[in-house]
Amino acid sequence: MPSLLYFQILNTVVAFLASFAGFTKLVGTLYPITGYLGFILIGAIVISAFRMKAIKKSVKTKKLADENLVIIEGN
Repeated sequence: MPSLLYFQILNTVVAFLASFAGFTKLVGTLYPITGYLGFILIGAIVISAFRMKAIKKSVKTKKLADENLVIIEGN
């Protein structure tokens, strides 16, 4: 897993360099970014819930249509 090792090393170097920016400035920059990312995540979850509901409804409708087709063919 060399790619994971490279990612860990890069992440450590970036965090070390960011520590020189000062805690107040770092928190003042990162806190709003994580807040906006949270809003995006909540939006994605809401959209996903609506999509899943639509998919379940279409699957249920298709099952009903298939059952009706079988009933019609049986007559």
